[in-house]
Amino acid sequence: MTKKHTLKNGVRLLYEQIPHIRSVSAGIWVDCGSKNETPEINGVSHFIEHMMFKGSRARTAAELAHDMDMLGALMNAFTAKEHTCYHVKCLDDDLYAALDILCEMFHNPLFEPDAIERERRVILEEIGMYLDTPEDVATEELTINAFKPHSFSLPILGTKETVSRITRGDLVSYMKSLYTAENIVVAVAGSFDEDRLIAYIENAFGGVKRGAGAAELSSAGFNGGEIFIPRNIEQNHINLGFESVGRRDPRSYALPVISLILGDGMSSRLYQTLREQSGLCYNVYSFNMPISDTGMFVIGAAYSPESEAELTAKLDESIEAFAREGATREEFVRAKKQIITNLIMSFESSSSRMPYIARGELLYGYVRTPDELIAQIEGVTREQINELARKMLTGRRMKCTVGRRADDL
Repeated sequence: MTKKHTLKNGVRLLYEQIPHIRSVSAGIWVDCGSKNETPEINGVSHFIEHMMFKGSRARTAAELAHDMDMLGALMNAFTAKEHTCYHVKCLDDDLYAALDILCEMFHNPLFEPDAIERERRVILEEIGMYLDTPEDVATEELTINAFKPHSFSLPILGTKETVSRITRGDLVSYMKSLYTAENIVVAVAGSFDEDRLIAYIENAFGGVKRGAGAAELSSAGFNGGEIFIPRNIEQNHINLGFESVGRRDPRSYALPVISLILGDGMSSRLYQTLREQSGLCYNVYSFNMPISDTGMFVIGAAYSPESEAELTAKLDESIEAFAREGATREEFVRAKKQIITNLIMSFESSSSRMPYIARGELLYGYVRTPDELIAQIEGVTREQINELARKMLTGRRMKCTVGRRADDL
């Protein structure tokens, strides 16, 4: 069972004891990501995440890595559209030693000018790596064009132009305004003593100052259209984005069922039609990208440019057939079984439970129990799935293709 303890300054501790295991996963989550940026400082959230590992008042960058490795612990971080997370997984005996390191880098980063310049080069290399991955380019460009000018459209890494001009002052100012008590959630799952954990977090985070909080974001609209990104590559990559529903919409529970039936997995319609029966592609997939008040359902595939006409025709045919006819009973039962099975298995891992409870608090304001979530999935009807699929797949869509035009072959 998930428990919550709120410090006087507003920092929230979410924790879940799993006494029969020896591991524990802990994360410091901040309610800010690229959604909170402006075009001028796009990439600053991700830049700060990198700089947290580059030295603190008590430890150099090398010492931070060395001391964590001495525990045999796994430490990392990531930036997303809506939050940033610094996390560690270790043995229960080493939890507080690992938290000491994690809290030291989180509370006392140096942001030394030389380190900033070195890390700027690293991030520019990371952006270059992303630009060399056409599947990532297709998804990013789809998101940019579907949601612009809303801040949700801004790329998490930023661009080469924006990262090149971010200053130390930008990093410090952004962190000061958003790394505040009311925006911080500490999540812990695994084997630990409850009273000791609360006392530790009270001491480690009780001094964090409150702030004004993040500004309320406007509603994100959805743009239809079509874009082509030229790349001299062997396979073209296509992404189709359809306007879906926000994460708090009751219909959102139908989306993973639709995805599994249509394009997510080896038994999905698109995998069977485009790969197994036609041999037109190696990779085909679908997923949902939810935000607070809207979302985007994405279908993607990679294929030879020579096959574009045939593949896109079969792709559109499959989408139109699903919108028109809906899911069969067998597809409906199979997809729900897959989702529930995967959920139950994921709940058995501390490294899955920790982000689950943190995202529940940050994105929904509460944490659903496994039984509550499973009940929501089980409560989805075939009629609800078919109705949402019909509305979504016949509505506005954004198409992004990365690769070579068939006319240029």
